[in-house]
Formats: sequence, C-alpha cells, structure tokens
Amino acid sequence: KMNPLRTTVVMKTDISGSTSRFRELLAADLQALLSEHRDFLGRHAAEHDGSILKGAGDGYWLEFPSVTSAAKAAIAMQEALRLSQLNRGDDRLAIRIVIALGDIAVLDDDFVGDAFALAARVEAVTPADEIYLTTAARLAIISAEIQTALVENFVFKGFAERMPIYRIEQR
Repeated sequence: KMNPLRTTVVMKTDISGSTSRFRELLAADLQALLSEHRDFLGRHAAEHDGSILKGAGDGYWLEFPSVTSAAKAAIAMQEALRLSQLNRGDDRLAIRIVIALGDIAVLDDDFVGDAFALAARVEAVTPADEIYLTTAARLAIISAEIQTALVENFVFKGFAERMPIYRIEQR
C-alpha cells in the first residue's frame, strides 16, 4: 500500500561517462568499484544526516533532511573525488548530482512523486562534476552558505512549463 506523502529532499547521483569505462573492467573489479562508490556516497551523506534510498544503475537516490545539508554533502563528494584523483587525468571517476525538493511517497519499495521524475530529467542535462538544483530546492537553500547561479530555463518531458534550473557555485 501507499505510505503517506512526505516532503523531502532527494539527491540523484550518476557516474558520468561510465559505460565505456566500465566495459574495460573485469566483473570483479567493477563490483569492487561500485561497492566502494556506494560506501563513499553513503559516508558523505551520513556526515550531513542523509542516507541512500536506493541504487539506480551506477547512480543512487539519496534523501536528506534539508537542501542545505544535501548541497554541503554534494560539494564534499565532488571535492573528495577531485582530490583523490589529481593524477588520473581523463580516466578519473566523475559524478553529476541533482538535488530536488518535493512530495514523495513509497509504494511497494518504489518511490512515487514529481521530485523523482524531475530529478531524473534534470540529471540528463547536468554535466559531469556539476551539482544542479531544481527551483524548489534552490528556494529552500540557505543562500548565505551556498552560492547558486541560474543555468537556464529548460523544457522537460512530462512537465508543462519551462523550468529554471540552478547550479551550485563550487570553489
């Protein structure tokens, strides 16, 4: 049965350019890399009171108590990935991150709500190493702590009007 709706902050991560890279790995190495990546995301999320909701291919859905904490976790994830791979050049692991805010419900272990649909659409236009926010998420953020900039207004399949999407300004 459908659990009650709750307003929540959802984060969607995705390893960018992964398909070609993963094809070159042996199954055991791929398993190890993905498991290590899951631990990495889970650890950074937990430091900001977030948790992994579920896996999605080589990405994850996570949940946070606030947009600001999700943004801080996302920035920490991006910084840690950059710093741990300074000598890797183009071979490095890069992720794209989307943060959305909306009403969700859990239905038979699956998640229902526009925030998921919108985050998935925004992910498709998010470049590697970037963190994009939906308008609702941007309005909820503590702007003194997290700087954002408008990317542009996008038209997304399944959503009637053009939507402004924002990016987090990272150092």
